[in-house]
Amino acid sequence: MITRIIKIIEDKTLTNTQFADKIQIQRSSLSHILSGRNNPSLDVIVKILNTFPEISPEWLIKGLGNPYVDTNNQVIIDKPSVKEEERHDVLWNLVEVGKNTKEKASNNVKKSTNTKNIPSNTKEISSIIVLFSDGTYDTFVK
Repeated sequence: MITRIIKIIEDKTLTNTQFADKIQIQRSSLSHILSGRNNPSLDVIVKILNTFPEISPEWLIKGLGNPYVDTNNQVIIDKPSVKEEERHDVLWNLVEVGKNTKEKASNNVKKSTNTKNIPSNTKEISSIIVLFSDGTYDTFVK
């Protein structure tokens, strides 16, 4: 996903600082993502897609298809006009991507002390909670 974020930055002729400011994330967060230290969070992905509605979510998340889509067909996953099933599908696609990069992600994330004795291969995502800026939330259960 790093190369796709870099492509967006280059295509938009932005500096890394301008890109971070435009999608409203900390500059250090973007630096950590681009260096490979951290994986982009769901929040960062949503901010990219909302800031640049012409970017294909499937391309950004999975690297499939064309980078740009017709904005009339764009799915913005935190707007109320999007059908619940579409939001559910996009979020579970993110979960599938996460499963494929589980080993890399586990190297980048410190485990909390209350999960030390639980083998990582027994954990599965059972639900996702999405928090919105207006104080509302959605829960997606597998």
